[in-house]
Amino acid sequence: MESPPDSHIQKVYAFTWQSSAIKTVNALRAAGKQEQAAARLAQWLQQHPDDLRAQLFKAETLLADKQFQAAAEQLESTLKQHPKNAVALNNLALAYQQTKDPRAQQAAEEAYKLADPLPHRDGLLQIGTGGGCAPV
Repeated sequence: MESPPDSHIQKVYAFTWQSSAIKTVNALRAAGKQEQAAARLAQWLQQHPDDLRAQLFKAETLLADKQFQAAAEQLESTLKQHPKNAVALNNLALAYQQTKDPRAQQAAEEAYKLADPLPHRDGLLQIGTGGGCAPV
């Protein structure tokens, strides 16, 4: 019987499958099969509820589809698990801005503070002030 792979190999394996799932969802979306893509992503997240990359990807697809309220809900859920994630906060600020939620400014400011070492952080604060940045 084979010995189980070490944690590094397991991480690489998981990342490969995760990337494949996201590529599949992107291909379905590009082919105009939005419902199939959403179902595939939902299935992946049900099987991998702690997958931050997939959670952020789902929120980004909702933002791209102008489903801002659903994106905000997804990002709020993500931030419960990952409260210090600057990308999630930045995109939440965008979703809030688009739904005219007054929490947009606060979310943008929090993202800005957390993104301090990021070279593009100056674009983050514009979200809460109406700058209209796209998701990161």
